[in-house]
Parts: sequence; structure tokens; C-alpha cells
Amino acid sequence: MTDLSAELRNLRPLQITSLSIGIIASALTLLEAVFNRQQFFQSYLMAYIFWVGIPIGCFGLVMIHHLVGGTWGFIIQRPIEAAIRTFPVMAALFLPLFFGMSDLYPWARPEIVAHDQTLQHKALYLNIPFFSLRAVLYFVIWISVSYFLVKWSRDQDRTGDDSLVERLQTLSGPGLVLYGLTVTFSVIDWVMSLEPHWYSTIYGMIFMVSHGLVALTFIVIVVFFLSRREPLSDVIAPWLFQDLGNLMLAFIMLWAYTSFSQFLLVWVENLNHEIPWYLHRMFGGWGTVGVLLVVLQFALPFLLLLSRMVKRKAQALCAVAVLIAFMHLVEMLWFVAPAFHTGGFSISWTDVLAPVAIGGLWIAAFLRQLPGRALLPFRDPRLTAIVEEQGGGLRMAEPEAPANTTEARHERRDLSPRNIALFAVSLAATVILVGWICYELLGHFLSVERMTQIPPTPLVISPRPVPGPHLVVNPGQDMQELRASEDAILNSYGWVDRDKGIVRIPIDRALELVAQEGLPTRPQNQSKPNRTKEISKRNQG
Repeated sequence: MTDLSAELRNLRPLQITSLSIGIIASALTLLEAVFNRQQFFQSYLMAYIFWVGIPIGCFGLVMIHHLVGGTWGFIIQRPIEAAIRTFPVMAALFLPLFFGMSDLYPWARPEIVAHDQTLQHKALYLNIPFFSLRAVLYFVIWISVSYFLVKWSRDQDRTGDDSLVERLQTLSGPGLVLYGLTVTFSVIDWVMSLEPHWYSTIYGMIFMVSHGLVALTFIVIVVFFLSRREPLSDVIAPWLFQDLGNLMLAFIMLWAYTSFSQFLLVWVENLNHEIPWYLHRMFGGWGTVGVLLVVLQFALPFLLLLSRMVKRKAQALCAVAVLIAFMHLVEMLWFVAPAFHTGGFSISWTDVLAPVAIGGLWIAAFLRQLPGRALLPFRDPRLTAIVEEQGGGLRMAEPEAPANTTEARHERRDLSPRNIALFAVSLAATVILVGWICYELLGHFLSVERMTQIPPTPLVISPRPVPGPHLVVNPGQDMQELRASEDAILNSYGWVDRDKGIVRIPIDRALELVAQEGLPTRPQNQSKPNRTKEISKRNQG
């Protein structure tokens, strides 16, 4: 009989080791702050976004589990709850970023904002006090909701009150909405505003999926190691790892979909204020990093996770999870570093050491939260129902589909590598063939157009420039310039008609001459022409 209430113990040596590594790496990383502040804070921000994504992603996963109640969730519930209890530690680790805001964000530098009209328009949102207030609000929401999720789960272990399941479900619905809002605004503040002239409406969604993916990979690694200890060693079955592998596959596809959607929209629109973000990340070495992300964070894990054998073998699934987690760290570097190194690929030793520093501290906090509670929610009525189906003991048998139904549960046989290879080759051949056909058709149409094209008119060959409209952009300034030019004419000497000897004198001098000599008079011998007689003669003619 399996003791579902067994707790995890003897993690203190591992916790001390992790904490020691974190402290030593932090001390070494701080040396960079003395010589290169911007590089230090850049590396620190990159590492922080990676590690804070794990508890944030676990925050979303635990609420999804409470809403859907899948068996996979009971296996990972305790590690997830331990992860979300580290939010106070991540809030403390966020504090150094307040001291480097002027080194990270252009909108935090008054001398840049004073000469940038776009930043002046965004100053109502992008300013240091409001930024700080929002950061505090994010952590208050995460810590508060996490507190009740963990508290009610602990109360359920103690009392077995079934009504607590309904409480957890009731909180998880609005909690997921808060998860989406806080993740979206936090990554806009912390990452997207590194380049404040650029924006993307799908940016928050990309990070929601990324946080969920890296959290799931971390939990898979943790469960792999815990599966060697009781009670998980008596509970974990291959089909449970298969469920976690299927979830990883779903998150990978969703990550690829959101990332490609953003790229496709920017590429199709081709707007001057949007394309620089990708140009900085596609050339000068950063493009190679982008290709590696596509291959190693999507293509290779996608193909591996299609295999039933890989998902059911804990070691193989853990290896895939490690690969995805590492590439997610590279992705964070690809998001952050090009904002500071637009000329080409650049990496510093702090980009390697900073993740070790923050990771050592965070893992120590995680290991501190993991013991002291049962590794399984043994009084959750949904889990006890599963245990009763197994006859009061575990290892958990794979659920069978009901009789006389076509409902699918788990794939019973693996995909054929030969069929996958044939599909990949056929797809590549089809893409090449369609591309060649399109290229030949384009060349044919262009040649036909050149042969049938009517010669252009001379106006098309050498068009005359059309003057632009004289628009009044700044009426006040235009009026001041007009008055200044008129004052210059009234107060200066100049020719009016050089041939007739007519000159212009200052108005003050003209008034003095009029006061001294009077108004000029017409000579007596020059009579005024009679315009009436002249008109009459023309009419008679």
C-alpha cells in the first residue's frame, strides 16, 4: 500500500550547494557593475526574465490544473506550488533593476526624452514612478493569489474538506485573467520598452506561452528526479510522463505559432517603425541565433515529442526538457541583447554568469519550499477517486477507453520514423517544386509584360517636379516669421526699381523727411490724365 502522505526530505545539502553557487556567482557578476554598468544590468535583466518566467508559468499551470483536474496535474501540483511560493524572493531580486533603469531604458533618460517626440507622447505611461508602481502591483497580485492557492491546498491536506476544491476552481478562473494581464503588461514594461519606439500587440501572448513552456520543462526535470523517491516512485507510470510530453508538445506548437504570427505580420506590413526590431535580430550574427531557436526550440523538440517512445521514457523526456529550457535562455538573450548591440552579435561573460547567480538563489528558495508537505494532494477527492479505481493502491494503471466507444485516450503504438521521414522529404520536395514553378511563372509574366508594354510618354520619362503644398504647420511661428520679415523691410534701405532710381528707406527716416519737407507734390506741367475721355474714345473706336 502506497503512503500518499509521504513527504520529501534530505534536500538541505542540495539547497546549501545551490545557495553557495548563487552567492559566489552573484559576487563575481557584481564586479561587472564596477566596470560596465550597462552590460551588468543587461545581463541581469536577461537572466531575471528567464528565471521569473518559471514561477509565473507555474502560476498559470496550477490554475489550469485546478480548472481541468487532469491526473497529470496531481503529480506536479506540489512542485508547482513550491515554485509559486518563491515570488517574494523574485520580488527582492527585482530591486537591483531600479538602480539601472537609466542604463536600460531610453525613456528613463530625461536628455533623450527632451529631444524625442515619440517618447514625450509615451511619457504618461513610461516614467519611473508609474513603472515602479506597476511592478509592485504585479508582485502583489502574484503573491496574493498564490498565497490562497497554496493555503487552501494545505488546508485540504489537513482537513480533507471537499468544498476547498470548489474554492480553488472559483479562484483559478479570474486568476487566469489576472495572469494574462500581469504577464502582458510586465513584459511590455520590462522587455519591450527597451526599444520604446517599437510595439507588438502579440508580444504579451508570446511570453505567456514561453513562461508556461519553461515552467513545464522545469517541472518535468523536477518530477524526473522525484520519481526515484517515494511516494512518486510508486505512482509515476510511463503514461503520466506521456501526458506531460503531450503538454510540452502543445506549448511548443503554440509558441511557434505566436512567434511566427508576429514575424509574419511585421514582414507583410513592412512599416518603418516595426521592421528595425527584426533587422537588429536577423543580421550581424543574431540571425544565426534566430535560426538556432527555430531548429532547437521548435523543430527538433517537435519531431522528438511526436514519438510515443520519447514521451514515455522519463530520461528521454527530461533531455528534451533540458534542451528546451536552455534554448529558452538563449531566446531571452536574443530578446534583450540586440537592443544594446544593434551592430552585431555580442556576448559577455556576465551573460553566462548572471543566469547561474539568479538561478542558484532561486533554486535554493525552491528547494526550501518543496519539503514539509506531502508530495501528492492525498486528500483531494479527485485523486482519491483515481486511487479507489486502482483498488486502493498504485502504481497508476493507464486508463482504458470505455467499451463500445471510439473515444481516444493514449496512442497505443509509436509513429513510424520511416513515415515521418517520408512526410518530411515529400513536404520539402513540394515546397521546392512550388517555389520553382512560381519563379518560372514570374519570369514568364515579366517577359510578356516587357514585350507588350507601350512606350511611356515623355512626361513619364522626365516628369516635371510638382511643388508640394504649402501647409501651415505652425501658425504662430509662421506669423512671427512674417512679421519679422516685414519689420526688416520697413526698417532697412533697399532698391525698389534700380532702373528708375526708386529706393526704399526706413519708415522712421521717411516720417522725419515728411515732417521736415511735407508730402511730395506733383509738378504743375504734369496734368492728371483724363481717364473718362480716354475710355470714351476707345468705345467710339
